[in-house]
Amino acid sequence: MKPKELSADFMRDLSEAVGRVIISFALLEHSFTMALAKLLKLTMLQERALIRPMSISTKIDLTRNLSKSYLKGDELTYLKHLLKDIKSCADHRNDLAHSLYGHKHGKFALLTFSGTARLAGQPIAWTPEALEEIVVKIGRVTVGVRTLPRRFPIEQRRAVVRGPVSFACFLPLKDRLAILRGSGGPEPVGGRAA
Repeated sequence: MKPKELSADFMRDLSEAVGRVIISFALLEHSFTMALAKLLKLTMLQERALIRPMSISTKIDLTRNLSKSYLKGDELTYLKHLLKDIKSCADHRNDLAHSLYGHKHGKFALLTFSGTARLAGQPIAWTPEALEEIVVKIGRVTVGVRTLPRRFPIEQRRAVVRGPVSFACFLPLKDRLAILRGSGGPEPVGGRAA
């Protein structure tokens, strides 16, 4: 027996809403990648080798570390809130992409294993309307992300990548991040550029 709440129309609407969240988040992550590349004045090759392969958590950490060095006051406060919102959007996306879909007591439920429910699982009742609210939030966060490069002081918007990086995509993540931060990385063949 199929519960009324799990009708074909409901499931179609829910599936479309889940798809909109996933697609909206993909745009948010792409915008975040491009904003970091612009901020760091990276070439397309550097962006694709260094920033694009990073997880969203690593991009958040990189941005947080940069902001601690270059931002103060209201800009730093704004960026902290923006990064928290990016993390929240990523958590929603991950729940929708990686959870178990089912029903509980005749209602749709998503069994998620993130956050405090990591080991035990926690059912979340989503509706298409609630998912549309997440799409709107992701849209607002995407607009904020696109302002990221201009929030940093102009004198700090110089290229952070120093020295040869042609094989950087093969380096361990800690070395790629060190290069981006301008704090070194492995010694290049032939020594460091002056």
